Order: sequence, then structure tokens, then C-alpha cells
Amino acid sequence: MTYVDSRLANETYLGESVIKASVVEFWKGGSFFAWKQAMPSPHAPSVVLDDQTREQLEALVRAGSTPQAFAFRAKIVLRAADEEAPCNLQIAAELGCSKDTVGLWRRRFVAQGLPGLQDAPRSGRPRGFSPLATC
Repeated sequence: MTYVDSRLANETYLGESVIKASVVEFWKGGSFFAWKQAMPSPHAPSVVLDDQTREQLEALVRAGSTPQAFAFRAKIVLRAADEEAPCNLQIAAELGCSKDTVGLWRRRFVAQGLPGLQDAPRSGRPRGFSPLATC
């Protein structure tokens, strides 16, 4: 598949909602195919924390026994919930990560809450032995 042309986003109206789609044309087998792709949302979801959840996240960040990846995700959420409502790019610059990382954990927290900050189950074959059984 060879890339031929891409066009800026156009608006497709469906009732009251507006769906932005980008049209990308590919050359394949002597004919053109148009492929419409939904554009990402330019606005990050707002994070609102109640007092109990904020205290839990702050305790996880302070605790020395919290895995560092989980504590980092909690820092992202706490910063996203600040009153000034910083954008993903600003949070990423402050914490030294990419804006996509900030967006991922912000979206997962809004959708799933505190359990959404844990690692997702990995794909692949489960372990065939127990490390304790080798003794």
C-alpha cells in the first residue's frame, strides 16, 4: 500500500453532532480507496476528585511501598485535578513524560476511577510453573 494523498479534516454533520473525519487516499492495485478516520478530541476530559479520593492518591504518592509506576500515575491524576486545569502538554513537561502518557492515564482514571491506574492484564500465555515450586 503506497501513500498518495492526505487532506485536512472535513466536517460531516450527523443531526446535531459534528464528527470530524480526515480523508486519506491510498493507492492499491491501480485504484483509489478513501479511508475516513475519526480525529482525536482536542480537549482532555476534566478530572474532578472528591476529598476521599484526593487523600487516597496523595497517600499513595507519599508511601514508600507504592510501586513507582502507580505513584507516577497518581501524580498525573492529582496534577490534572488541580484548580487551574492544566493541559496534557503542561503536565507532561512538569513530570517529564509524553503528553500521550498523561492523556492515557487521565482518560483511564475518568472512565474507571482508582482501579484504572493499575496495570492492565497482559496478553500472552500464562506462566506454566510457579516460582515457589522450584525449591
